[in-house]
Amino acid sequence: MKKSIFIFLIIQNIFKIYAYDFEVHGIYYNITDSVNNTVEVTRENSESVYNADSLTIPDKIVVCGKTYKVKSIGKLAFDNCKKLRSVILPDSITNIGNSSFAGCTNLTSIDLPNSITSIDIFAFALCESLKTIVLPNAIDSVADAIFAGCSNLQTVIIPDKVRCIGQKAFFLCSDLESVTIPANVANLNGCATFNNCTNLKYLILKNPKPIIVHPSFTEDIDINKCTLVVPIGTKVFYQMDDNWKQFKNIIEQSIFM
Repeated sequence: MKKSIFIFLIIQNIFKIYAYDFEVHGIYYNITDSVNNTVEVTRENSESVYNADSLTIPDKIVVCGKTYKVKSIGKLAFDNCKKLRSVILPDSITNIGNSSFAGCTNLTSIDLPNSITSIDIFAFALCESLKTIVLPNAIDSVADAIFAGCSNLQTVIIPDKVRCIGQKAFFLCSDLESVTIPANVANLNGCATFNNCTNLKYLILKNPKPIIVHPSFTEDIDINKCTLVVPIGTKVFYQMDDNWKQFKNIIEQSIFM
């Protein structure tokens, strides 16, 4: 099943034309706004990868006497950087691009500053060593396949502002044990959101109303093993819902009110 993820990322690389405006201390940058002097992190070319095992991205760089603010991690910037283990991002970053860290199979640590307002599809796909991640408070959606193939991911913290969780967001996250779905999420109707999350033990829903799910949703999760945790006083509503009533164990917790 990982084959489909690999194919998608390969196709992206084929049609991506890399160019950079300058290089500073081994990191490549593109100018994204010449008026406001902002840049994104990129890579040298489609054949090159960063070989460092750890990277600290600065909040600004100075080139020819001009200061540029680092605002984003560009599409495929660190794709397939298999030596990369940890990344520190500055508070100036607002966006992480499509497949930015995809295929970083040894990445174990990345702190995402709360300045980030959007993270694009496949951003951390196939980061097989990533075990836990806290998503920034400012994001309002979890993109399609953002953690697809993160087979060792155990814990992900989704902020309360999130309203949408994309299809295949946790596809093949076989070690994922617990997920909390914020109250603002009204549906999980994207296909294969939790497909092959075979170790999911707790699905915690903050929404007092049973949220809409994709028809195959309960096929993706072991409903005999996974406990559904819902707000106090709402268990009866989930037990009446055609999809949620299939869970063998539904419990209430007052902390979600």
